[in-house]
Amino acid sequence: MNANLRRFILACHILGQVTTERLTALLTGIGIDISKRQVVRLISEGLENFAAEDRDVLRAGLATAPWITVDDTSARHVHQDGYTTQIGDRRFTAFRTGRSKSRRRRRGAKRDAVA
Repeated sequence: MNANLRRFILACHILGQVTTERLTALLTGIGIDISKRQVVRLISEGLENFAAEDRDVLRAGLATAPWITVDDTSARHVHQDGYTTQIGDRRFTAFRTGRSKSRRRRRGAKRDAVA
């Protein structure tokens, strides 16, 4: 697969919130022979650079922020509660998602940022 195709798929999925089903239909509709499984792999593989960038943004933000906000939100997915914590100020935002809403998870995000 072409790197530009992966960029397009990631942009549609992440920025445009386009589902894998719709992406597959769109791509096959314009003549690209691709399966849903291939689309999922292009979205989910090789995310180490994104994870490193996310960690670095959180570290730099926490080190330099004059103030920080923390906000939790929850939603059910596959009949289980999930929680996302937003950490940031006017210059940066980081999100951490997990199964529990706890101070321990927040401390873990801060510890990751300091480590």
